[in-house]
Amino acid sequence: MLRGWRWSDGTRSDGMGTTVLGRMPGPVRLAMEMVTQEAQERRALEGELHELETRWREAEEIAAIADGMFLPADVDERLERMRQT
Repeated sequence: MLRGWRWSDGTRSDGMGTTVLGRMPGPVRLAMEMVTQEAQERRALEGELHELETRWREAEEIAAIADGMFLPADVDERLERMRQT
């Protein structure tokens, strides 16, 4: 069983989890945890946003198909002429 080890700066872990970080003041540890948590949340939200964008595009494609299903054939032609003028 590993009882302890040395950090590159020469400090040691006591094998029970007390490290350089464990000896930092509470507010510093809290700030470091908040930054880490914020980065994780941002990555998660970016992933969710990408998924929502994909679903939105798919819904738009389906809506475009549905919009054109029951229109008379000449409506698209008339709309295109109106856009060009």
